[in-house]
Formats: sequence, structure tokens, C-alpha cells
Amino acid sequence: MELSDALQPCQLLLLSSYGVYARFRDSLGESPSDRVDAINDLLIDRITTQALPATLYAIWLPIAIRHNPQLLQAALQNKTSACIRGTAIKAISRLFHGPKWKTEGWDTLGGVDGLASIFEAASVSEVRALAKAISRCRFSQDDGRRSDCVEALLQRLSQGSARPLFVALSPLYALCSGPFVRDVVSNLPDTLAVKPLLKRVAPLHPDLLRQMAVGRVPAPWHVRLSILETCQTALVGSATPYSSVRESVPAGLMPGMAFVLDLCHVLAEDSALRRDFHELDVYIRHVLRGAARHHIPFDRIIPFFTSIVQYPSCIFLRSSLESAVARELLRCWSLVTAGKSSPDISFFMKGIAHPDHPSHPRPEHRLGLESALTDLLRRHQDRRLLSKRRDSSFSATQDLLLDVSRPARRRFLEYLVGLSDGLCYDPIYEKTPFTFDPQANPPRPRERQLVPVWHYDVLRMLPAADAQVIFERMLVIHGCKGFVPTANGLDHSQQCRLKAQWEAEGTGVFLSLKKHAERQRDATERSSASRAALQVAFDTYDLDLCREAVSWTRRFIRDPVVFPDIMSKAILRGDNAYLSCVDMPSSRLPEDMATLRATVKSAHEVLSALLETILLALCEPVDHRSFTKDISSFLRGLVAARIRGMSRYRRAGIGSEADIVDALLMPLVSILIAWERTSDSPEGFSTGDEEEPSTDKEDEAATNQENNGIIYSEKEGWTDDSGFLHYLELPTECPPAVLRFFDEYARRRNDLHRAQRIKIFPDVADMDEGWPQGLQFQCLLPSRPWFAFALEHSDIAPYMAGRIRGVLEASPSGVFVPQPDHDEIVDDDHVDSFPVALCALLDMHHTKRAKTDAVRALWDTYQSRKDAYGKYFPVLRDFLVDLLEEELLFEAASLVRPPRLAQATSYLPSTNPTALQAWDPASSVHEEARAAVDELSNLKERRLATNLLYYQLQGELDSENHISSYEAPFAHLKNRHWAWPKLRFERALAGSHIVRKMSFSAREATIVSALLYLELVMHDLHAEETPTDAQSRESSPLAAPFPDADTVRYPAIYLKEDFVEVAWDDIGKAMERCIDVLRASMQAVPTKMVSTLMDKVLDALEVLERPHGVFKVVLKTTFALIQALVLSDSPGLAVGPVLRVIGSFPSESAYHRRMKLLSLCRRLPPDSVGTFLDSFSAFVCKKLVEQQRRDPGKQEAPRVTPKTNAPDYVKITTVKMLAQLLAQADFLPLDTTVRILGDTFHSTHHIDIRTEIVKAALNLFDRVHGSAAGLDRLFAFIKSIAHEIAQEPSEMDSAGDISTWTTALPNVSSVKERPELQILIEAQAKLPATLHAKYVQEILLPFVETSENVHNVWMGAFLAPLGLSRAKLGIPSFGPFDPYLIDTILFKWSTYLPARYLLDEHNKWALTHAHHWQAYATIGNTLATTNPEYRQTNAGQHWEEFVTRLHETDPISTLFPLLREDALLAPHVADGITRKTVVFEFACRTLQLARDPAQYFPKTGKMRVTLDPLISALKQLRAFRITKEDIGAESRRARYIVTDEALRSVVDYVKSLRRMTDHKPLVLPTPFELDVLVLPSPVYIPDAEREDRLTQFVEAVVGVVSSCVGSLALVLEFAALESVVDEVIAEDIVRVVELLNASRAQPQLGSLERGLIVKLAQRLLNRLSDDEVLLCQELRPLVDGWRKDEDESVSRIGWGVCVD
Repeated sequence: MELSDALQPCQLLLLSSYGVYARFRDSLGESPSDRVDAINDLLIDRITTQALPATLYAIWLPIAIRHNPQLLQAALQNKTSACIRGTAIKAISRLFHGPKWKTEGWDTLGGVDGLASIFEAASVSEVRALAKAISRCRFSQDDGRRSDCVEALLQRLSQGSARPLFVALSPLYALCSGPFVRDVVSNLPDTLAVKPLLKRVAPLHPDLLRQMAVGRVPAPWHVRLSILETCQTALVGSATPYSSVRESVPAGLMPGMAFVLDLCHVLAEDSALRRDFHELDVYIRHVLRGAARHHIPFDRIIPFFTSIVQYPSCIFLRSSLESAVARELLRCWSLVTAGKSSPDISFFMKGIAHPDHPSHPRPEHRLGLESALTDLLRRHQDRRLLSKRRDSSFSATQDLLLDVSRPARRRFLEYLVGLSDGLCYDPIYEKTPFTFDPQANPPRPRERQLVPVWHYDVLRMLPAADAQVIFERMLVIHGCKGFVPTANGLDHSQQCRLKAQWEAEGTGVFLSLKKHAERQRDATERSSASRAALQVAFDTYDLDLCREAVSWTRRFIRDPVVFPDIMSKAILRGDNAYLSCVDMPSSRLPEDMATLRATVKSAHEVLSALLETILLALCEPVDHRSFTKDISSFLRGLVAARIRGMSRYRRAGIGSEADIVDALLMPLVSILIAWERTSDSPEGFSTGDEEEPSTDKEDEAATNQENNGIIYSEKEGWTDDSGFLHYLELPTECPPAVLRFFDEYARRRNDLHRAQRIKIFPDVADMDEGWPQGLQFQCLLPSRPWFAFALEHSDIAPYMAGRIRGVLEASPSGVFVPQPDHDEIVDDDHVDSFPVALCALLDMHHTKRAKTDAVRALWDTYQSRKDAYGKYFPVLRDFLVDLLEEELLFEAASLVRPPRLAQATSYLPSTNPTALQAWDPASSVHEEARAAVDELSNLKERRLATNLLYYQLQGELDSENHISSYEAPFAHLKNRHWAWPKLRFERALAGSHIVRKMSFSAREATIVSALLYLELVMHDLHAEETPTDAQSRESSPLAAPFPDADTVRYPAIYLKEDFVEVAWDDIGKAMERCIDVLRASMQAVPTKMVSTLMDKVLDALEVLERPHGVFKVVLKTTFALIQALVLSDSPGLAVGPVLRVIGSFPSESAYHRRMKLLSLCRRLPPDSVGTFLDSFSAFVCKKLVEQQRRDPGKQEAPRVTPKTNAPDYVKITTVKMLAQLLAQADFLPLDTTVRILGDTFHSTHHIDIRTEIVKAALNLFDRVHGSAAGLDRLFAFIKSIAHEIAQEPSEMDSAGDISTWTTALPNVSSVKERPELQILIEAQAKLPATLHAKYVQEILLPFVETSENVHNVWMGAFLAPLGLSRAKLGIPSFGPFDPYLIDTILFKWSTYLPARYLLDEHNKWALTHAHHWQAYATIGNTLATTNPEYRQTNAGQHWEEFVTRLHETDPISTLFPLLREDALLAPHVADGITRKTVVFEFACRTLQLARDPAQYFPKTGKMRVTLDPLISALKQLRAFRITKEDIGAESRRARYIVTDEALRSVVDYVKSLRRMTDHKPLVLPTPFELDVLVLPSPVYIPDAEREDRLTQFVEAVVGVVSSCVGSLALVLEFAALESVVDEVIAEDIVRVVELLNASRAQPQLGSLERGLIVKLAQRLLNRLSDDEVLLCQELRPLVDGWRKDEDESVSRIGWGVCVD
């Protein structure tokens, strides 16, 4: 066969994928090398003419490159088909994944030179895909060649490529060498591209990223954080060796463990990292999980625990005992101590819990774990364990005990108490850890004061014996017997419950509480007491006592408050352990089968007593619902508990699963049936006011129970048809033997309801087989999983399995039985559900293949009965398909009903392809579909044949897998005969599956039918009736064969009227489906036909007006087709329609974003995308200039141009879209991008457009990473637009010529209307770190200077009409237009600013109002006098905003943010701002306040003499010096020294002012105030230990008091000294009091000084609680001395302190 004939479309497109592959292989013949080029050329030619879809090349290329590898490079450089290039990239991906990537891939493509040329010609999307394909060589062993090749390629591309392709090439950077990667990563900007790049780098360079994460290798801050956030697996799990340089890290650890310890060290030192990184717990869990996974011996794990607890508590984000290391340490210790892990187990513990696991902790590790535990409890005191907050401490204790196994909890509790400051810790315990002795008598004072009563919830978590020991300890502490005093958390009833749980005096306690409840007169108290009595009885697990307690509740039946309360909160509560016979203490747990049966029998006697009690209550005129509403949950919980307990008895070995079910569950059947019989009384009615003879209520209840439970009640039943066990979940590992209970219970329930229904409706007994006489089967089991479980174990549950199988396998004669005469029977939903039965069949299989096989077997059964089903067969089939698709079983659904898609065989091969013929795509399914529609019409309109099958198909499962009723069972059958699968909403997954599985024949027919239909709609858009064959013929784009008569892909055809009639009912929905199908198959769609269709759609849209009915449909179609073209094999064809839409439909700018222009630009070749964006920008700039010229005052011209003419405007949204597109322009050379942005920027003054352009320019820095020329070009552009922005008073309007300002003052933008300036100031995150200093020097500082100069000119024009000028007023400068600009730049760029900016520029601005307030007041007064309405003008509003900012400016407080900036310790520029510079400036400004002690008050407009600003500044400086902020040690030391020096220099200068004779300030602080401010810190002094620090502080305090004893200031300003003393932290209060008291013995002190010292000590003691004072025994002699003092004031203070 000739090649041309073998590759004819009419033959290839009718084959399967394998058939096409075989045709290609056969075409190669015996000499493939000779024919491969000819076949390739012919195939590419026909793909180019679109005679064949480009998707066929994916089958051909793998065959071709085996014989001619050079075809791969040719395919990559193909200029006509994006699909061919994509296929070549996929082939490259396969080649580079293998070990021969260098010879078969790299060298074949021409090495560095060949790949560089390919990358240069490729679109950006192809560059990215090709880079990912090449990066697959990372899976091969690297011998050095890989990094050399990739680095050479990247260097070549960075030097030769005009496009910024850094992000697109990022997959290749991970393949480079360590130094290369370090240079790249160290200079990454703060963008979204950072994290994906790091994820790729991490597996190949974990050690480098580890070094960067801990700061050993320099990296930007955002890079360090990104490494820690995104590279956890590589940092911790990599086996690459890691060596720590710190001695505190033990040798021999896993690399991940060593890294985590280094990270902890860095966190302890770096407060900024602690502020921004909060994932340490994740790292700890990860490293421990890795240790268990790699079977690391515990000998190598325990050094990790002992090391990590040595770090300070600040590294833990939450409470230290909630940290991951604390919890895992406790679990390991528990495993060693008790031999078992805690109930709350982690993945790490799951791995090591088994004794045979290599990482399992052994007994020899116990000492090491206890040592680590000791360090943990002592070094990391949990803030919740505070003596003042008992509730929180007990809550914390409960949380900790959950991590410890039950036998070890008391031991841990002793550790916790003995080693926690907030509990019983005493310094003596440091010498002998773990010496807490619960037997010590008398108890230690700290124990007596801090833990007098333990919370009930804590004691309940302990074993009974341990809880008793602690309880007896409480009795010793309180000196009581029997019960401790009632306290919060342990009241009398809770103590009784504990005793009952310990099997101690349970009966006696119950009788006592019962009598107490009976004596209560108040209903609330009576209810509480009776509940307590019942709880005590239940806690004993003595079932005889429980039965007695339940019977005792009958005395409260007539109490409307107590009885419902007892039932809902005590008896029917969720915890029914006393009846489960499972959750019992070990001492009461049955040990053999006979004991178990006896226990169950006793429990059921309690249930019977409970039922009798409820029956008695139902006879009373009370709200029955108040105590019956919990019955279902009570019984459901009881059954669940017994199912759960089967495993416990099975492990105990008392019998087999079947024996346990017989003893534990089967007796429940009769109990549940009795309860349900009582609930579902069919004859329940109310006797109303009828008088009944008085009878004994117990006899009445017994009679009711004998009479099938028929009682007389006006209330509703306790349950519905679903039963008591509805919603009961299937346990994960449920024994199949349990099904015996459920099967028997289902059978008994069905019999019960059958009898009740027959009693109401006698005709039920005569119903045909198939109609349930009892309950429908879906109500007989709790939930959906149980049905599958029963069907899977049909031998154990024969009744339920038979009911389910009966529905699925019913014969047609059985399901066609008619509806019974009584509608009530059917309306009551008593019909078995087919959907539930089918779901049970599916759920019993666990794989899709098994489910599909089960459906195949079932469907074979239905097909064998096809004739018997008749017209109902397609209905049944479609319904079955619908259910299978809802279960996402698309393969099974296709098996039942193959997709109803047209086939190309219906028009190919054509005997006369040039003759125009009618074609019906759905001809093969019309007949069958119409029958189904007719049957549907019969069912819905005439209600004929409403038989059993009709009702069985109504049953449905809701989203929670429970039974509900489907209101419209056949609604899903509508429109299932369309030729195009639905790809949206509820059928999206099914439709996508169909599209993926389409054959070539079906795909071609579907594509051409969609194209023909869309062409027909556009041609007959205004037709009110279905188009005829003539109209369809006229509109067909296939009047001649496509693409030509020699290679026929589509013959001359048009849509037949029969098909159009069906699809014309809903044009909008039909067009949506057509578009979705085209988009899903766009690589195979002939783009020439789509382009022609696109032109017709746009023509139709130009004619339509917006209110037209189909305008919205056509508009959506327009943009959907553009999207499809963007994704097609020829994306360049979308350029024309895009430009036409932008130019012809500017009012639809909201839809313009739907064209996905970014995807289009990244899919276009470089030359095409440049031409497209030049045209786009030229149109935009032209329209903007025209709009600006027509009306400069308006931002947008009105839309008055008729749509039939070319619009003369462009929407701002469209222009912004262009700028946002260019912001991501890695598809253009940078020069082109900058040129377009500049042209657009200068074409308009619209603030939104210019803002987007500034954003776009800054975002481009992400793209030009690594290109010095690109960075310089982009920096120059930003510099130019920043200079232009600085020259304009307003960002919204052009200011015009400065010479005209005296006649027409230009508008000034307010601070909130300067988004361009705001973006420029906050550009630091967008710029590379290497440009920060240059940006400040060349852009920001000149911006301030330019804006200041222009503002001075503007202010001159503003003041001239007032007769004022800047020279006359004496104001050197008014600063920039934005009054916040100078401050903002200082705070944002402090580390890059020169010191002169702070000392000169900012100093001048901050003090301008203080120096020239009179001049500013003069301007304000003159304005108010000359033009009282000046505030209504733009100039007046600017003045008000400007002067308001001046009033708000505090020259001192603006410096404090800089003082806190640790980065100022090492500025990034020479002669930059350091902390010393800031402190010096602070001192200068403070001195200015001291010389001029005045403050401006805006309300009065005057300056007032006051010392408040000066004193406040000095107090802030002192507070900053002794900051409690979480900073590093070196930073804290440097801050203290510099700040203390500045504080003392200011104080000395202020003191020197007092000695001045000329120009002396009006007021000055007193010497006492100044001396107090420079007192040493009681919190921190460099190089001073705790004792030295406190001694220095006390000596200085005493010295200040003694030196000022003769001054009145000591009395008037004593509060200042008290505020300084308040700085003492809580841990040092007692020691400072002792030192203060010792200082009173100094002979030079008088009685006044000694009294004031005692007053300071009293102030400190007042901060302690009474309990804390009592615990400090060293305070007793001190206070005794005060009490005996001769001074009455001191004595009174002493008696006010409680030390005894």
C-alpha cells in the first residue's frame, strides 16, 4: 500500500490507538531507516493541513526516533504545531529519565548549543516543560557531568537570552553544583517562585539548605524561612551527613537529629527567628518518626532527648509541657516504666511500641529518660502550673497524664509535684530528685499549702489503688477522716463516686445519699442529690444495687423536674458502662462464660426495671418527650459498647467469638424488641378527660406489657421505622459473628411490624410477593456499611442477605406486580430500595475491578431478561448507569451502557465526499431513547404501570449514607440522548471519563457535530423555530470536503433536521456542551474550522444588543472559543479574535480576563507574542491619548458610540489587564516590556493605570534574576517614573507648567490617594538585596528632595494671596507633599539609610513644628480670616492634613521603633544608622525638650509649659533599657550599655541646666526624679549575677532615699521610686525584701528613711498571695522584727503581713 493511501484520514481515524500504531509500524516495511523520514514528512504535512489531528504524532514519534533520533530535534523545532512540540518534550522526558540521558538525550539534541537554540525559539510554556523534562536526569547517578552540562546551559541562556526565563528554567537549578546553587539561592527575591525552587533543590542539596537554615551559610531572611517551611522532609530525613560545630550536640546522632539540635540552638539565640518560625514541633515529630522508620537503636535516640531539654523554654511556641519533645519523652518513659504506651499514641510510638522493634526503649534506658524528664520538669516550668490558678494547673495535669499509661501515672504525678515550682517543689529537692514522699507525716508546708485537694478528674484518671493513696494523703493534710472538706473540683458527691469506684463502702454511701435526696425540699437540690446517689450506685458496678437504684427512681415519677433530669442526665446518659458488662473494673469483669452469662442476665434485669419505670411514667400527665428522647441513643450506645467489648473477652480467652455473641449480644434481641413493641404501639391514643378506675400503677404497667405493650399516651413513639440502632457505625475491625445478632434482630423487628401492620391494614397479609409486609429491608440495619457487611457474610446473616439479593435478582414477573389497592401502604414508603441494595453489592467489594466484575455479573442477569422487561429495560439500564456514575464507577457504567456518542463510521468512508449529505450524529440511539422517553411520559403523566419496580427505584441514599426518599426518581433520564457528554456540574466526572476513553472515531464525530451545530446556531440566531434541512445545508461549513478532496477528514455534510430538533430545545445548554467537548479535545480539533467559526460568532455579537435574549449566550460562547483556541494546536490563531474583542467590545472588559491572555502569551513563540503585545499596547495608548485630549478632567469618555461603528475609547480595566500581563512577562525581551510599560505610563494620568504599571515594573525583578543588564535596565525605568511621580503634586492629575501655578493652583493628592508612592516605598520585598542600598540612594532620597522642592514652590503659590511667604515666616522648608513620607522611609529602610538622613533630614522635619509653631499658627489664622471656607477647597484640605500631621508628630516617640531594631547593630551601608546613632539623636532631641519644656495643644492652638514630654521620654528610654523582650544575649547587652549611656548623659545635661544663669528653662525635673530614672535595673545588668544585680539595685535605692531625705521631692515624687521598685520580677521579690530589710541596719539612716524602705518592701510583698507569703518561712523573722519596731508605722506594716 502506498504511503499516501495508508495514511489517509478516512482510514486512520476509524482505527483504534493500537490499530494506528500497527499501521505506522507496517508502513515502515522491511527497511525502516529508508522510509521513516518520508512517513514523518507526510504525517507532518497532513497535520499542518489539519487533515489529521496532531494527537496522532504522539503514537508515531516514539516509533520514529528509534530509527532516526534526529527527528526528535526536528519535532522540537516544528513551527506549525504546538502538539508536535509537546509530544517531542514528552519523549525527551522519557529519555532523560534513563541512565543514558547524556548520549541518547543531551548529545542527540546538540548539547549546549543545540538546546540553547531550542530554548530560544520555544514559547515560555515549552521552556518550562522542556526544563522539567531535562531535570528528570536527577534520578540517575551523577558523576559530575550532569552539573557541568546544566551549568553551561544556564550560563549560556543567561547571557544570550533576551527574555527573563529564570522562573521557567528553575527546574534545572537543582541539578547544578553546590556553589552554583548557593549563589542562586542566596540572591532569590521574596516571591512565590522561591518555595517551588527550594522544594526541587532540597533533595539534591540538603546539607547546603541545612547550613542556610541555621545561618551558617548567609542567605536572605525570607529564604531561610522558606527553607524551614517547605523543606522539612529533606532537612530532617536526608541521610546526607551533617556535622554540627557546636559542642552541645552529641556525636553519633542521625543527621536529622543533629540538625534539629542546631536549629534549637539558633532559635534560643535569635528572637527574630522565634517570632517568624513556629514549626519546631513538626521537626521534632518528623525526626523521631524517621528514627523509628529507619530502626535507629534507642541508644542513639536518648541523647537527642537529653540534649534538647537543655535548651531554654523560649524555643517552645506553646507551653513547654505541650511541646512535641515533652510529649514524646513522657510516652517513652511510660513505655519503659509500665511496659505499655499511652492511649493517646503518636506515629513514633506506634513504630517503637512493639518489644521486638530495634527502637524500642529498654529497661537500661530508664535512668537516661528519668534524667531527661527531671531536666524537662525543672528547666521548663509550665506557666499553667501556677499556685494561683488551680483550675488551669489541674487541666494541665490531666493533659499530661493522657500521655502516660495508666499504671505509671501516679509515679509521674509524684515527679510532676516534686519538681514543679507551682506545685510542691522545694530547693532541697535539687540535691535528691524525686524525693516527693506521699507517706511523709506530717506533710511538708509547701505540700500542705499548694496541693491540699486534687481535682476529681485527675483522681479518676489514676488506678484505684493509686487514687486511694492520694485521697488518704489529702485526709492527712486536712486532718479529716472519711471525707475532705468540699472544694472546687472535688465536692462531696464526687468523693462518694470515688469511694464507690474503689469498691469501698459503695452500698452505704448510696443509702446515705438516697436519704439525703429524699429529705431535700427544693426541686433543684433534690434533683442534684438524686443524680449523685444514682451515679454512686452505677460507679460500684454492683448490678443488684443498680437495679435497686433504678427502682428507687419511681418515687419521683410525678415530679416534673426531678424525674426527667434523672433520666436524661443520670440513667440514659451516653456513659452506660454499668450495663455494657464490658467497661467494668478488672475485679468485677467476668472470667468465664458462666459468669459472663450471669452478669448479662443481671444487667438485663436492670433494663427490665428501667422499662417498667418508664411505663409507669408514661401513665402520668407529664411531658413524656422529656425523658424518652434519649432512649434511642442509650440503647445504641449499649449495643456499641458490647460490640466493642467482644475483643476484650476474646483476648481474655473465655470463649470463641460465637460464644461471646451468644452470651453478650443475643439476649439483647428480646430486650430491644420489648422496648420497640412498647414504643411503636399502633393503637396508642389518649383517653383525654375520661375517668379511668383507680388501679395500682405497677399492676397497670405489668398489664400493658403483657398486652403487647399497648399503652395509652398522647405522646409520639420513641423511634421510627429505622429503629433504635439507626446511625450505629460499623467498627473498623468488627467480628463477622456480630451479624448473627443483627440478622436475628432484623428478622424479629420485621415480624413485629408485620403483625402491627396487619392489625391496622388486614389486606397487607394478602399482598403479592415483593411488597414487604413488615419493614422495608433498608430500615432493618443501622447504616449503609452494615448492608455490605451482611451481604459479604451471607452465611452468618442469611435473612438480610436474602432480602438484599431478593431485590437485586428479582424476576421481571416479580417486580411488575401492580400497586396494591390501598394507596396508604405505598405512600408509607414500605418498599424495598433498589439503590440501597445496589450500593450494598458495590460496597462489599473493595477495589474498582471487583466492583466492576460484580456489576457485570448483575448486568448479565438483567440482559438475559431483556425481553421480559420490555420498555422498562432502558429505564432500568439508565437508572443503573446513573447510580454507578454517582459512585464514580465509570468503567462499570460504560459496561452497562456504552457511551451514546456518534461515530465517524456514519460518514466515513464516503463514496462521494464532495456531495453534500445530511448526517444525524445520534441516529443509532434515537429509537431506543424515544422509547425511554415515551415510557417516562407514561409513568409521569398517566401513572400507568406504577408497579413494584417503580417504587423500588425511588429509594435513595443521602450524603450521610442513610436512607431517604428520592422525590423525582426519573429526573436524571432527561436529555440523555444528546450526542455530547456533559462536562459540567454533577455529571462532570462521568463526562470527563467518557472523553478520556473516546476512540478516534467517536472523537472525530463528536468534534464535527459540535462545530456544525455551533455554525448552525450562529447562522440562525434569530430563528424562533427549529431550522430546516435547507437552513442547515446553507449554514454548513463543510460544503466541500475538509481540508480537500484528496485527503478527506470530513466529507461534505450538514446536520439532519431530526437531530437539530432534539438539540434545539435548549440552545444555551447545547452550546455549553459543544464548547466543553471542543475544549476537552482541543488538541485534535481542526483549528481552521474553529477560527472560521470564531469570526462568525464575533460578527453575530457585533449585531446583537446587550438586552437581546441570546446576547449573553453568544458572549459566553465567544470567550469560551477564545479559551479553546488558546489551548489548541495553533494558539496563534487566537491573536486575531483577541485583538478584535479588545477593539470592538471595550464595554465587555469584565469578560476580557476570561481570554486567558497570560496562557496565550506563554504558548506563543517569541516573535508572535511580541507582535501581539505591540498591537495591543499601540491600540491602548492611542485610545488613552485620545481620551485625555478630549477631556483631560475625566478619566474615561462616555460610552455613546454606536456599536456598529468602531468604539473610540478603552476601558480602564482593559488597560490594567495589560499592565498585569506585563508584570509576568517572561515571554518578552525586557526592553520590549519596559518600552510598552513606559508608553502606557506616559499616555495617561489615571491613578489606577499608573499604579498597576509601577507594580508591574517592580514585579519584573522576579523575572530578571541573575541578569545584570536586565536589572540595570529595569532599575533605570523605575528611577525615571519615580522622578516623574515626585514632580507631581497629585497622582491623579497633571500639574502643568509651574509658571501657571500662581493663577491656577494644581490639586494635591491626599495621603490615602498616593498608591504609587506607597508601592515605591514598600518595594523592598520586590527588589534583590543587592539593589536595596542603590534604590535608597538613587530613588528614595532624590524622591524626597524633589518632592520637597516642588512642595515649597506649591506652598509659595498657596501663601502668596495671603501676603505671606516662606522667607517672611522663617520656615526653612515645608517638607515633601506627603507629610508621612520622611517617617515612613526611615522606618522601612533604616538599615540602608545614611546617618545624615536621621541627623539632618528627619531631625529638621521632626522639630519643625516645635521651632516654628508660631509661623504655622499665623498661616492658619490668616487662612481663617481671609477665606473662612478654605477647608472646602483642595488646597485647604491639603493644608489641614499637613498641619494635623505636624501636630501629631512626636520627635521622641518616632525613634523608639528604631531602638528596637536589632538590624541596626550592623547596617548594610557605610556610615549607616546604628543604634548608637539613634541613641545620640534621641539624646539631642531630649535635650531640646529640656531647654524648651513646652507642648503644643491643638485645641487651644497654644504652647503650654510642661515637663510631661521630657519625663515621658526618659521613662520610655529607661523602660527600653530594661526591656523584657525576647532578644539575644549580645543584643540585650549592647542595648543596655548604649541606652544607659544616653540616659545618664541626658540626665547630666538636665542637671547642668539648673546651674545656668542665662536662658535657664522655666521648669526642670527635681534631682530626685532624675536620680530615680538612672537607678540600676533590677531585671538585668550586664555581667552581673542575680545576687550582684539585686544588691546593686537595693543599694542604689537606699542611696537615693538617704540623699533626698531633706527634700520635699522625696514625699511628692515618692511614687516615681515605687514605680521603679515595681520592676522587680516575681521570682526576686523575697530576696529584694530581705536586702531592703538588711539595709535598715545602716547607722546613717534615720527613722524616716527606714520607714520608707519598709514601705517599699511592703509594696513588693503585696504582689504575693497569702499562700506564697506563708510558704516563705524566711520572711517570718523579718516580719517579726517589723512588728516589734518602735515606729508605729513600721509596726503596723508588719502586722499587716500574714506570715502565720
